[in-house]
Amino acid sequence: MKWYEKEGKGPDIAVSTRVRLARNVQGFPFGNRLSREQAETLISRAEAAVQRAALPFHTLRIDQISPQQRADLYEKHLISRELMQKAPAALLISQDESCSMMVNEEDHLRIQVMGAGVDLDHCLEEALRLNAFLEESLEFSYDQQLGYLTQCPTNLGAGLRASVMLHLPLLTRTGQIDGVISAASKVGLEIRGLYGEGSRAQGELYQVSNSVTLGFSEQELCEKLKDAVEGIVRQEQALRQAFQQQYPGQLEDRVWRAAGLLRYARRMSGQEAESLLSDLRLGLSTQVLTGIGTGTLNQLIYQIKPACLETAADQSLTPDQRDEARAALLRKTLEGIREGT
Repeated sequence: MKWYEKEGKGPDIAVSTRVRLARNVQGFPFGNRLSREQAETLISRAEAAVQRAALPFHTLRIDQISPQQRADLYEKHLISRELMQKAPAALLISQDESCSMMVNEEDHLRIQVMGAGVDLDHCLEEALRLNAFLEESLEFSYDQQLGYLTQCPTNLGAGLRASVMLHLPLLTRTGQIDGVISAASKVGLEIRGLYGEGSRAQGELYQVSNSVTLGFSEQELCEKLKDAVEGIVRQEQALRQAFQQQYPGQLEDRVWRAAGLLRYARRMSGQEAESLLSDLRLGLSTQVLTGIGTGTLNQLIYQIKPACLETAADQSLTPDQRDEARAALLRKTLEGIREGT
């Protein structure tokens, strides 16, 4: 079972958690100064370190897989857009895709751990465990004053970027999300779209993450993020309760209209599916609907993406064929929806 198929921890407003550690290997130049030969050496050394630690990872060479496979990995947040274009580069990944390591991205290594719901403590613990295993074989670039040295100055220090993905439809539709984003920026946090910097909030999903690492421990950064997430969740929950009380019946109508389209449409664009699934998620959260779990909805976030649909079909698809495949997937997955209590 993949990590995103599991039911999440904490409130269902929280979709997923990711903890990433940026690391560079002592003796190798950073970024674009790295030669092809040095990049190949880093991949070999990373593989050897994983083998010595007996970590259950397998290697995907980015330059040896198809553009469709690279896009699929990107849609699942397993590689960055930058790594898609890199060569030589690699992804070392566990079977359930919860733990992975990008090699030769902006930094030499990007250790990643992902989990369903709010799972910061576990994801951080696992990321630090992987870091410790790798440090037994690799010497990371480190300065006593600055901490871990990274290509981008904003990652100096702990080299940590932790994020929690939240579903915030009421904050979005009331326009209050702008105030939340502004408030977060004042305390060293960022709120961005589904795919990070510059991306839009697809399906009213937002990533809340730390924006600085220097001067803080990994635990302090995650605790600060956890407190912020709890506050944002409370605001969203309060708006949902107020809306149901002030406009009885409107939420139910919107949710059931979305459910009807998702269950019976024969073609569905990605943008329409994201919008309707946002309404569906809201309906399940408020008990307007029942019959499927959050794990199913979290899985659909990735399954309805173009490359994921083509991977499932094992062939390239035209836009119309993707819309048909998407609609068929949604009909099959959501046939168990029924009225809530």
